[in-house]
Amino acid sequence: MSTQAQIDANRQNAKKSTGPKPPEGRAASAANSTRHGHTANPTTIFENNPHERSQ
Repeated sequence: MSTQAQIDANRQNAKKSTGPKPPEGRAASAANSTRHGHTANPTTIFENNPHERSQ
């Protein structure tokens, strides 16, 4: 388990984590969800079903 000192230190450090400040950084950060993770849109287009065997 965490000690109270560790919990307090974590809370102090979390206050410093405010994310990107400049508009460029905010835009890049906002685009992360479109490139990574389960909610990303697939960008690969298959002409054939990739699960079918070639004959």
